[in-house]
Amino acid sequence: MSDNFFLELLSPAGKVFSGNISDATVPTSRGECGILAQHDDVVGLVSPGILKVTSAETNSVTKYAVSSGMFSVEGNRVSLLVDSALTKDALAPVATINNRISEVSKSLDNKSFEESSQARAALGFLESQLELHK
Repeated sequence: MSDNFFLELLSPAGKVFSGNISDATVPTSRGECGILAQHDDVVGLVSPGILKVTSAETNSVTKYAVSSGMFSVEGNRVSLLVDSALTKDALAPVATINNRISEVSKSLDNKSFEESSQARAALGFLESQLELHK
């Protein structure tokens, strides 16, 4: 039985990551979901946050700021489909992210429930980018 499994991270822009890993931590609305090889099959929602992936080859951890989406575990294969996924080197400067957070926060009062939900998801993704900057 292998201690590794295959993970694919996709966004509308294309494939963000694809490879063998030893573990992953996925942000969900109920907290973090840790995934190891031989995990039970499951389908769930990804919440904006930090996705952590440990390489099977180098044992190094790569972190991604991810937006909303979904994930599935089937056999020894994990698929994540998210609206956006960024590595630390692809992030905007902290000041730019803070300005965008301020803009989105100010606009929340004038939005419908659906627009407000989208704005809160955008805020979550921006906040995960700030966390990844640390």
